[in-house]
Amino acid sequence: MKIRFAVLAFTILASFTARAGGIDPSLPNLVPIFPDRLDGNFMVTNRLGAPTLEFEILTANIGGQDWIRPPIDRDVACQSSRQYFRMPQTHEYAVYWFDPDLGDYVEVDRRRKDTICIQDDASRGNNPLINCLQEHGVIFPCGCNSTLYGPGTGNGVSRGWADSYFRNLAGQWAFIGDYTGDFVLTGELDPDYELQADDLLDRERDATHDDNISYVFFTYNGGFGPVLENVQVVHTFEPVCPAP
Repeated sequence: MKIRFAVLAFTILASFTARAGGIDPSLPNLVPIFPDRLDGNFMVTNRLGAPTLEFEILTANIGGQDWIRPPIDRDVACQSSRQYFRMPQTHEYAVYWFDPDLGDYVEVDRRRKDTICIQDDASRGNNPLINCLQEHGVIFPCGCNSTLYGPGTGNGVSRGWADSYFRNLAGQWAFIGDYTGDFVLTGELDPDYELQADDLLDRERDATHDDNISYVFFTYNGGFGPVLENVQVVHTFEPVCPAP
């Protein structure tokens, strides 16, 4: 497991580093973050009728300005968190199992998670990997009224803050089934590249899609609860804050 993890992690990070140039540092930059701490973030349950991996993920903004998702019509102030502009902030999750006979990972499950709200999460979104970028406190609630940009602005994620989808929320899971051994879970933000559209305002776009995926390598040998072993988290963005 450790050798396979090291090789894959090096390949992932080398690939990202090769593409990382050319990112506009003034734009918002959304990235998914699987929390490094366990604390019940990664758990196996029987939610889907068989072993099911449940997990937490953050949507963080490591860019140069606050990211704002405005209402459908920019000229009309939104009235509820359900008035989307581009996307309901989609994540796509996939689980791969290492098949010892093939000597490679094979896909076990793939599914999508949509949400109706995005916000600066005061309880979980103050993450030490990114919080050195913060320029102000929480300003985006789960609704339309930013405390900085005014009523009807829309949802958003401030620079240096993150929204959290904790494992008890609907869709924060993936199927494992009867497989045991070594796995990798991937979480991709905006899999359809909605936030790369040319007609978006700077404050609405994601600077790059290259860092929109995060990985968790782990070993599962059966059972339920916090039974995962060798958990390793790999991000495709460069660290922006000193190690906590």
